[in-house]
Amino acid sequence: MLSWAWWSRPSLQADTPLPLVLGNADYLLQVFLNLLDNGCKYSRLGDRVEVTLRRHQEGIECAVCDTGPGIPVEHLLHVTRRFYRANRRGTEGSGLGLALVKEILRRHQSRLEIESRADGEETGTCARFILPLSMGEAE
Repeated sequence: MLSWAWWSRPSLQADTPLPLVLGNADYLLQVFLNLLDNGCKYSRLGDRVEVTLRRHQEGIECAVCDTGPGIPVEHLLHVTRRFYRANRRGTEGSGLGLALVKEILRRHQSRLEIESRADGEETGTCARFILPLSMGEAE
């Protein structure tokens, strides 16, 4: 179940046309839904969530970035561990979402990279990965 705040309206920026990638559509949908859910669930009034899809020399670079409160640095290395939750108060969740995303991407020959800033005026989190192109799409 998605738990997006009413003020969180994700936007999409995409290069067009995008070539086909290798992967299981259902599992990749789960990746995007988990990342979008996290970005929206932890957002505050006025925060933004943006999905970006761009052609990259290795495939399609996918990013889900938000301007939310960010993940404190002491938690950042642990958020992809099963059942780990950086924010234990006030937000529902099992701590499995990012662990699932990491595993799905690993099985798609990709790697989840998470950058986050929790201090200062500009806060937010960005999750990135590159999906390899299908054989017919590679240059």
